[in-house]
Amino acid sequence: MFVLVLGLTLLQWVVAGFVLARVWLWFAVPAFGAPPIGWATAVGMQFLINIARAPADSAAADPKRKRETSEHVTKSVIMILVYYPMALLFAWILHHFA
Repeated sequence: MFVLVLGLTLLQWVVAGFVLARVWLWFAVPAFGAPPIGWATAVGMQFLINIARAPADSAAADPKRKRETSEHVTKSVIMILVYYPMALLFAWILHHFA
């Protein structure tokens, strides 16, 4: 189960980095004159965002709730198969109107 969770987490980072790099290219580059970013930079930005959003100690933030492995797997699969593709599709549509 650990290998499944690790694999899904890595795949989620790859997909999120791809989506962020595309959205950056479509919106930040033309709007702000920012340089395009690559996949690795986008993944790094995702890490930065996650670190900034995460509580200092998640166990201390909610000691009664322990995330089950199956919940993590389900969330990762939904993010990979539904959320990121929908976000990319929506951004692609908006890109054509910008």
